[in-house]
Amino acid sequence: MRRPAITIVLFLSLGLLWGCFSPPSSNDKVKVTASIFPLADIAASVGGDWVEVQVLIPAGASPHVFEPTPEAFRQFAKTRLFVMVGAGLEFWAQELIAAVADETPAVVRAADGVQLIQMTAHQEEGSEPHLHDHGLGNPHVWLDPMVAISLAENIGQALMHLDPEHSQEYGEHLTTYQEQLRALDEHIRETAGQFRIKEYVAFHPAWSYFARRYGLVEVGVIQESPGREPTPKHLQSIIRTIQDHGIRAVFAEPQFNPSAASVLASEANVRVLILDPLGGPDLPGRDSYIGLMEYNLKMIREAME
Repeated sequence: MRRPAITIVLFLSLGLLWGCFSPPSSNDKVKVTASIFPLADIAASVGGDWVEVQVLIPAGASPHVFEPTPEAFRQFAKTRLFVMVGAGLEFWAQELIAAVADETPAVVRAADGVQLIQMTAHQEEGSEPHLHDHGLGNPHVWLDPMVAISLAENIGQALMHLDPEHSQEYGEHLTTYQEQLRALDEHIRETAGQFRIKEYVAFHPAWSYFARRYGLVEVGVIQESPGREPTPKHLQSIIRTIQDHGIRAVFAEPQFNPSAASVLASEANVRVLILDPLGGPDLPGRDSYIGLMEYNLKMIREAME
């Protein structure tokens, strides 16, 4: 007759313990919005169970031409931490922030403190700059894993400030994730050191920071400004560059129409390989920042060994 009572007590005790260790509800989590997926994944890795992260720019879209939707405004209204690249990439960000001026979120800018690579505009005489040229410098800083280490630090510090009750958890996640990023950097450095070809042609100047970190040389880009198609003169110049350097492939990107890269590759008799600066949660192998960088390293290695 005593066993049922014991069973009930144990059941209640386990239920109470489970309540103590169960994940926090969505209402308890810090709402984080990131402009692009790589930043969202870094924030989720540092925040763990105590954050709820959303991405503004959907997979397959480009931040260079993104325009916030009414749904983006609605979601952004609940944000406590906004993680963005800066350096002019999110030209639309101020509009979002101004819309929630009464409860302005904390902001982490990835490009802050980074030595920016200045953009070089090779314009035809008399042409005008593209509407979204980045006057502050090249904004693609997140494609350098060592910059990602600094970004993770900035996100961790922001979360500790917003949610001091869970500072220890954020600190532990941050340390673990930064160790993973250092291992990624070491792996890329060792691999790139074995490349026979150091020069490359990209679709647009997204890989300049990666190249600077790992000793590669960007000798040409197909589309120098978002939405601005290359002229025949420009394509012929790149073909000569490809031949001069013995380049075996040109890099396209899934966020842009690959037709110009395909025409160029056909004329130069080289391959087209896809580099992805953004990835996405539903892309196998590219559904984390580290996985995305491993994928891109594999593509670069295929062209440059």
